[in-house]
Amino acid sequence: MLCFVHKNSDVTGNRAGTSDRRVKSMARVSQETTGISRRNILHVDMDCFFVAVERLKDPSLVGKPVIVGGDPDGRGVVSSAAYEAREFGVHSAMPASRARQLCPEAIFIRGHFEDYDDYSLQVRAILEQYTPLVEMASIDEAYLDLTGTERLFGTPLQTAETIKKHILRETGLVASFGAGTNKLIAKIASDFGKPDAITVVWPGYETEFLDPMEIRKLPGVGPRTEEKLQAMGVQTIGDLARLEPERLERMLGDRSRAESLHRRALGHSETPVVSERVRKSISKEITFREDIGDAEYLLSVLHYLAGQVVSKLRLGGKRALTVTIKYRYPDFETHTRAQTLDEPTGLTDVVYEVAHRLLMESADVGRGVRLIGVGVTQLQECDEQLDLFDSGVSGEGEAEHRLQAIEELRRKFGYDAVVSGQSVNLLRKKNLRGKDS
Repeated sequence: MLCFVHKNSDVTGNRAGTSDRRVKSMARVSQETTGISRRNILHVDMDCFFVAVERLKDPSLVGKPVIVGGDPDGRGVVSSAAYEAREFGVHSAMPASRARQLCPEAIFIRGHFEDYDDYSLQVRAILEQYTPLVEMASIDEAYLDLTGTERLFGTPLQTAETIKKHILRETGLVASFGAGTNKLIAKIASDFGKPDAITVVWPGYETEFLDPMEIRKLPGVGPRTEEKLQAMGVQTIGDLARLEPERLERMLGDRSRAESLHRRALGHSETPVVSERVRKSISKEITFREDIGDAEYLLSVLHYLAGQVVSKLRLGGKRALTVTIKYRYPDFETHTRAQTLDEPTGLTDVVYEVAHRLLMESADVGRGVRLIGVGVTQLQECDEQLDLFDSGVSGEGEAEHRLQAIEELRRKFGYDAVVSGQSVNLLRKKNLRGKDS
């Protein structure tokens, strides 16, 4: 048995599920095969979180194709879509106008992000009753390290069942859970069983679990990488795991990235769960003197801020695992978004690419933006420092070389002595006031 997907009617009241006897039997097998020396990681993902909160506030929305996001007559994007809308092909980050075309009967709601924050805090408070190691990956998902809690709460499956019922009882919200020996497997497992499910991947079966999945399911494989891999005949994660590392390196042009991707395809990950209470952060934000509705200019600002944040990060000999953005509309409605990376980074391009995507997927730029910010959290010590004059490196190593040379110039002549072409418009306009934290 590779994994166990449990949908329990006792938890949600609306789905057929495995009998209690079956659940307890499988849980005992898990406990016997894992042992307390293994890491037990749980990923919690709230199902259609924004839509679910709106339905708690207005029960008449239950069962209807609700879409939370931008105005379908404007330039906004979908933040969250009910499963009734997803059946028509609607998904997050899709232009709201396109969503209306696909699902004309959809009910569009602008969204009440203060309410979502409140519910997120309630969920987090519940999670922290089961382990102090709770890492909020975003407003609606979290990682828990359950290692060592088995005698208190049972196996990961039993703990997930308990937490699932606890969240439903206290908040009325439904969550999906994935359990595995690392964060990578737990994350993929929670998505595998959605919605309203608990998926446990048995220790030792990580590779077999991933084997038949499409390569796009593997974190770190974006559209471009997927296209290149498919051209090589790689269709599944198993195909990628069996690919010769040398071929993958030649295709990516970066040894470290190729090795990392290959490890993930085998189900290997050592990234720890880091509690927010021990996190430190570096951030930089800008308030505009005039509201900005120009996406190109905002992205220039974003790149400039990412560079400043990374400069501080590297000056302290650190790397960061999580990238965050913050933006505020003219009416002072403020939002934050975050993404945790598979590996710590100290590269401006990586921070900017994540910040860029988070902004474009969540913000309605057409409303105008009053403030924008970029930050990094989960700071870690850099294990090694590349010699500026070392040769024979490529990919990320070359980027490290460039950054070190640029940092030397900035230390001598100031940060703005060297800026990217993308930031030139920002320096010309100077329509901003900055703030560090």
